[in-house]
Amino acid sequence: MGEYQEPVIVLGPPRSGTSAVARVLHENMGIFMGFDLKKSIDITPDGSYESEEIHRINSLLIEAHCNHTYWGEGLVAYTKRMYELKSPWGLKDPKFAHPIVLGPLVTYFAAPVFVRCHRTREQTVKSCTAAFGTKKSQGESMYHFRNTSMDKILPNNMTIFMDMSERATDTEIEERIKAGGDSVVAWDVG
Repeated sequence: MGEYQEPVIVLGPPRSGTSAVARVLHENMGIFMGFDLKKSIDITPDGSYESEEIHRINSLLIEAHCNHTYWGEGLVAYTKRMYELKSPWGLKDPKFAHPIVLGPLVTYFAAPVFVRCHRTREQTVKSCTAAFGTKKSQGESMYHFRNTSMDKILPNNMTIFMDMSERATDTEIEERIKAGGDSVVAWDVG
């Protein structure tokens, strides 16, 4: 991918703060999060800041309605449009934390920066139950499954850990991201 800007990839279990982090990247830090951002809904009134197209291909892969080749072709097409911007850009979808998606994703880009969002198990499960109507056991399974996959697959040297267990203002989120290390400088976010 050479001369082009590598992406910032925001991921974490559902209801872990990924939307807030992606919003700050997009609105405050000049990281373009996509052309076709999902609309605001009750559970994310400020918007989810994730691409409809990326969410669709990730869902198809997880639900076994497509193979990795189809998923990769979709990601290539989307990535080409983002690279044409020749400016900082990113991707966000909690489904990136699923091992079926995360495994090939970490090998797709040369030097992406991952922003891994986290809330406590109790907070995540309670929020999933309230937002999606899931059973407590489903929320716990989702939390454990996604975190285990990120622990095993994510490269530590390219990952900024964002603890979203406590409410944070946009400024606090931005400061945490900028404090993430040398990787942030490569994004040219100022």
